[in-house]
Amino acid sequence: RSGTIIGSIVSMPDLDLKLDVRVLAVALTVSALTAILVSLMPAMHILRVPVGAVLKDGGGVVRRSTGGQRLLVSAQVGASLVLLTAAAVIFGAFHRVIAAHDVFDPRGLTDVMLQTNVTLNDAGKREAFYREVLAGAESDPGLAGAALTSTIPPFQWSVRAIVYRRGDEPAPGANTGSSGRHGVQTRAVSVSPGFFNIMRIAVQSGRSFTGKDDRTSSPVVIVSHRLSDALWPGRDPIGQFVAWPPVGGGTPRAPMLVVGVAADTRDVALTAMPPMVMYAPFTQLNAPNLMLVARGHEGSVVSAGTLRRIGAAVDPGVAVLGGSTLYQRLQDEFRPQRTASAWIGMFGIIALLLAGIGLYGVVAQGVLQRTREIAVRSALGASPGAIRAMVLGDGLRLAVLGATVGGL
Repeated sequence: RSGTIIGSIVSMPDLDLKLDVRVLAVALTVSALTAILVSLMPAMHILRVPVGAVLKDGGGVVRRSTGGQRLLVSAQVGASLVLLTAAAVIFGAFHRVIAAHDVFDPRGLTDVMLQTNVTLNDAGKREAFYREVLAGAESDPGLAGAALTSTIPPFQWSVRAIVYRRGDEPAPGANTGSSGRHGVQTRAVSVSPGFFNIMRIAVQSGRSFTGKDDRTSSPVVIVSHRLSDALWPGRDPIGQFVAWPPVGGGTPRAPMLVVGVAADTRDVALTAMPPMVMYAPFTQLNAPNLMLVARGHEGSVVSAGTLRRIGAAVDPGVAVLGGSTLYQRLQDEFRPQRTASAWIGMFGIIALLLAGIGLYGVVAQGVLQRTREIAVRSALGASPGAIRAMVLGDGLRLAVLGATVGGL
């Protein structure tokens, strides 16, 4: 069981590493601007040299081959482009992990775990405690709302179940834990009626849970969209029944009526399919150590002390653990990877700076070698703009070569 949410993540998630055309365009633009800036400086310098003095000197500077230098500078430009693009792509992937959930908004949420399994072993006492805590949180003027849940997306869910359409379940005692022919592996989550509103997970059809869905009423569930498609493809699941037979025998569970379909939520790995989830009222699916999750007004952060105070006011003997914001925990989980992407970006900037210095040196050397040629062109009527364009073209050709190689 996930006592702490961070501990439930045991592996590095898959990343949605897709090359964004905008990222590549920005990197190419930066490379082009660097080439223009470093090429303009030698061009502006040569235009200030008196043409008459150059022609009077005679032979000018002997031109030497700079092919190797030009190739090295182009390679530097290409390497810097690769590093900058890689940093942007990796950083964008981590940002999407945190912020691009289809239907779930982690910002402004704070949660704590109510450790009831130590002092409240009786299911009835646990339910009464949860009800009082929830009532206290909902009446607190500093909170926009609160809910109870056995786990919180987008982290790995803790309770797994094999469910069937009613009538397709195996005979009592025959369920061995395998999904079998008609069974579907899903994740069972115990929640309070306000869970979907607080988490901002849309109930796409049917209804949400109400206070009337308790242990005295018929069992009800809300299924995720993907679970609905798996059990009743092409059909309306509202009004259907889910069978959840106990593994290896045990007391049979009554079929559960589907009253709603909730939008899918993603796990940490955005490239993975959304999990199939079955939600049940916490009064019908009794679970120890529920999470109390609260949202502040207008995006403000709820302090952990507020939630601890609410829990202690009901029963001081129940430990209230945790208390960080969900968004901060998501950021902390990926801090090493985000730091690595920042380092890659820094190396890309350094490489681009070195490439700019090298490009300036090559262009300046080329201008120096062509001083007499440029003076002759100027004497024959070439405009300053034409001279600048000639020098700029030389630098841009190097940049384009390097950017092409880096882009490939």
